[in-house]
Amino acid sequence: MIKMNKKTKKLLILTSIIYMLNALIILAFSYSTAKVMECAELGQTKKLPYAVLTLLGVILLGRIISLSSTAVNQWYLSSGELTLRRDIMKNILWRPIRLFRKQDDASYMNLFLNDTIMFRDHCLGSYPWLCFFIVYLIASILLLLTISPLLTIIIVALSWLPFLADKIVAVYVEKCKTDYSGKQEIHTKILKETMEGYETIRTGSSRETFLERWYQKTVDLRHSGAKLTFANTLSMEASTVSSHILRLISLTVGAVLVVKGHLTAAMLYAVIDYAGAVSNSFSNFAYYMMAIRSTKPITEKLAKETACPVEEATLEKAMLSRSWNTIPSPFPLKTGRCMKIFPAALSRENVMQLWGKAEAGNPH
Repeated sequence: MIKMNKKTKKLLILTSIIYMLNALIILAFSYSTAKVMECAELGQTKKLPYAVLTLLGVILLGRIISLSSTAVNQWYLSSGELTLRRDIMKNILWRPIRLFRKQDDASYMNLFLNDTIMFRDHCLGSYPWLCFFIVYLIASILLLLTISPLLTIIIVALSWLPFLADKIVAVYVEKCKTDYSGKQEIHTKILKETMEGYETIRTGSSRETFLERWYQKTVDLRHSGAKLTFANTLSMEASTVSSHILRLISLTVGAVLVVKGHLTAAMLYAVIDYAGAVSNSFSNFAYYMMAIRSTKPITEKLAKETACPVEEATLEKAMLSRSWNTIPSPFPLKTGRCMKIFPAALSRENVMQLWGKAEAGNPH
């Protein structure tokens, strides 16, 4: 698990609070609109100006909170992402060389070009939305209870549909995300090979072969990205369909109550909005939980890259700090010649340093 620093945690709390206020403002807008409609429906001309001013105040306050939530959220995401990138780079620079060489360059490039962005968007970005939809759900249910307890029971009873829809596609989305990350790493690797081996590829007779190999990996990456986009869309559409089913049932029952005089048409408008809010709260809460779970393999990979190998680093530090017995070399350091003149058997714990001058006169 990747740990947040104190600054990121504070920004997460602040962002979550503003998101929760935004949820309340959205619900207040629906209720205020319904009140204006109800005043017109019942002919309450004296209450109408007050209802209109209240609605105007809610609209203005909502825009302010919406802008604030965007600004603070970007501040929070930037803090989390930049801290993670710095921790990864610090770990890479401080890790022992032999551990660094266990992965190729493309793997490290993919950490910064793809994995950290997916972690930012699908993990860090999901936490404020979870808080938003918890408040959105609770407040919607309370408002529904004040309007129609019967409709509240029906809406809450059917709100399990989004959970079921998200559970069906969750495994597929996780698989697509992992596959895309892997394809991105492979594509980055072949691009690196192209730049580093450009002259060799040009002078050789394998340009067509290399081009076909590069193109195939590019096609694989594009197809994987298309599958991921489709998987995310499928998840959202499954939630949307379940939400529309719930709205339709609520509208049907509410229409019957309006005909019988138990509910005004204006309040039916609010009920439909709150029914959608309950459904969206369940479905989107499930969606963002699924986003966090589906990013788990990438999160574990990033956490591994930020975990400093203390024992290995301590061992390397101890090796560098040990005393050295230096023997100046009286002969030129030509390749292979040195070891023939001065053979030695070393154990894994020992290090030999040879010092002298090369034929060009430079010390080595």
